[in-house]
Amino acid sequence: MEVSPATRSAETGVVRILLFDGDAGIRNLLSAALASENAEFYHVASPEDAVLRLESGAGFDLVVLDVELAGEEFIRDVARDHPATRIVVTTGHPALGSALSALRAGARDYVEKPVTDPRAVFKRIRDLALNRTRREESETLDELRRQNRDLRNRSILLERKVSATQRNLREQLLAQQRSREVFYTDLSRVMAIFDNLVDGIVFTDTEGKVILMNPAAGRMLELPSFTALGQPLDTVVGNQALLGVLLEQRNWVGEEGLETEVPAARRSTGDASYTVYTSEVRDYQGKVSGVLSLLRDVTAQKKTEKLKNQFLSIVAHELRTPLTAIKSFATILDRGVGGQLPEPHRAPVRHIITQTDRLAHEIDKIISLGRLEAEDFAPDLQLVDVKEILRAILKPFDAEAERRGIRLTLEDLTEGHSVYADVRDIRRAIRALLENALKFTDQGGAVALRAVPDGTGVLFEVSDTGIGIAPESQEIIFEKFIQLENPLTRKYGGSGLGLSFAAEIVEAHRSKIEVESELGRGATFRFRLPPTHAA
Repeated sequence: MEVSPATRSAETGVVRILLFDGDAGIRNLLSAALASENAEFYHVASPEDAVLRLESGAGFDLVVLDVELAGEEFIRDVARDHPATRIVVTTGHPALGSALSALRAGARDYVEKPVTDPRAVFKRIRDLALNRTRREESETLDELRRQNRDLRNRSILLERKVSATQRNLREQLLAQQRSREVFYTDLSRVMAIFDNLVDGIVFTDTEGKVILMNPAAGRMLELPSFTALGQPLDTVVGNQALLGVLLEQRNWVGEEGLETEVPAARRSTGDASYTVYTSEVRDYQGKVSGVLSLLRDVTAQKKTEKLKNQFLSIVAHELRTPLTAIKSFATILDRGVGGQLPEPHRAPVRHIITQTDRLAHEIDKIISLGRLEAEDFAPDLQLVDVKEILRAILKPFDAEAERRGIRLTLEDLTEGHSVYADVRDIRRAIRALLENALKFTDQGGAVALRAVPDGTGVLFEVSDTGIGIAPESQEIIFEKFIQLENPLTRKYGGSGLGLSFAAEIVEAHRSKIEVESELGRGATFRFRLPPTHAA
């Protein structure tokens, strides 16, 4: 009966080992370790030599072979043909999958290359040869299985992470695509609005280069808008009058902004008028990032206003002739030139005279307003004593104030003070303010005119205790023909020209009427005149 290699080794203590591995390093390390051990060591370099050695009948306790060099099929054959011989495979780390396949094919253990502890390796394979490594084999197989399971779990986890990452990336790409679509849609809308604006828009950066210019601005400046982009504004060639205003406003603009009306002839249509409004543009940090100018063509508006003023002036002059005749005939009747009228008949005649005076006064306003708005109008400014302006200025209103029980007062603190003014026009402006104050002051109220020095000239104030003006209406009361009353239920009457007339005169004197009022608390109108000529 043949004795198994393991039994023989256990009896003699000699271990026979066959090495089939082309790695000189493991061969040398294993040879050196076995030199001091009771072992017989044989090395082959090819599958054929290994088969010949195994079939020689020498009986090997252990076969150590390279799993990649021998192959799984060769391992299976050795395990089948030599069941008493233990098989150990060598494999390069981390080829654990190959080692696991070898164990399934019939190997009992595996050795990772490179070998760092040859004696430990020899002890493992010597114990295995003596049949003392069953537990280690099981543990090794369990460890390999555990590692394989861990690898599989990690692979699944990695696949899930990759899948989740891909899904997130797809969602982000879709979100970015939607954002781009929304952005470009909004941008196209903004650009469509920008390109089709009737008003011109010019934006320059802090260095004065044109960043934006819409087609309307290009038409007003008489240049292709795209040719100006990126160019310094002072090098752009076009309508020099408008470009000059843009440059001037750019140099002087502040937080309040600047507005200028510009007469600028056009090559194609001749005379034209523009308003130019310029303001600073600030970024989210509050720093100035550029200057924005808005250009508006007001040529048609100016022509319309001019025609309207001409028409009103013509109508006013045409009305004056028959009105003068009506007043003359009514005066003749009142004086009894053709015979004394009975007293009941004289009251209507006097009412006719009063109303013709009132109508004549409104006609004079229209004529004077047309004169003020004429292109060649200029006030006749002279250095005049304030007392000359205020002399008898309240007289035309005494009768009306007395009839309605309104206290009418003058406070003059300007002794020795003079101002540059057109006496006739300033007196008419003050009387227009007094007339407005009396009209909107109820019976028993008060109207006061004050003139006081204030360090920057002389301050004129007209105040009343009347019905007052709502804050939202204070911006429009100086426009022509503006009536705050309902036209169908008007109580106070008037043409809506008085305040506009006064404002035009004061503005011609390089000043401005300010208003301070609350509903039910009266109103105060004030303006200043300088003590010297305003250039």
